[in-house]
Amino acid sequence: MGYLSLGLALLAALILMSRTSVGDHGGAGEEALLRARSAAVRNKLDLARDAVHFLVLEPEAGTLTLYDGSILLRSYPVLEVATGERRLGLGRGAAREDWRTARWEGSRLEPPIHREHRTLVSDSIEPPDPTGAVDWIPPTPDEAVPTPHRFVIHFSGGLGVEVVASSADTTSTRSGPWARIGHRARQLLPRNWDRYRIRVVMPAAEAGALYRSLPDSTALVAVIPQ
Repeated sequence: MGYLSLGLALLAALILMSRTSVGDHGGAGEEALLRARSAAVRNKLDLARDAVHFLVLEPEAGTLTLYDGSILLRSYPVLEVATGERRLGLGRGAAREDWRTARWEGSRLEPPIHREHRTLVSDSIEPPDPTGAVDWIPPTPDEAVPTPHRFVIHFSGGLGVEVVASSADTTSTRSGPWARIGHRARQLLPRNWDRYRIRVVMPAAEAGALYRSLPDSTALVAVIPQ
């Protein structure tokens, strides 16, 4: 009987210890999240003061928000976020302990948008409207600037934000095999070797809107705990 009581006491002690451990881990996670939010607020205030375009990634809120200084332009829904860094410390930029909450600048899209392209309609082409009410139908944003299924926003300090259209979105247009091969080939270029990477999954329509409207030299801050 004594051994049974001792066994029950030990079992109860182990249960209490496991609950404390989980509680402590949750408290540490909340503290890390508060530190990340605090760092993001400081970065946001600095960028708003500088009156530049910048993105704020908040996985907890499920948003990626574009600002022009202190003006909120658009908030894009985010379905999933994953972070990581290259093994062996390879990639552009120096190692940083605060890379998750740092201020990143000097953005560059890959593949780039060819904004100089224009759609020309010849007089010899039969009008799409047989009634003659309109001469031609302008292209949609998707037609004028096709959006890849996957693109990367590279930042000069060695961070890449990889945006992927959600595979669950059946209305998205899949990239062809040659487009996927081209994307993989571009990843091999030294200029695209990001030391750190944030992978963001978004609905296809929202990813396309971000790709087409992202201003040049946009900055980024993220609320991602260590």
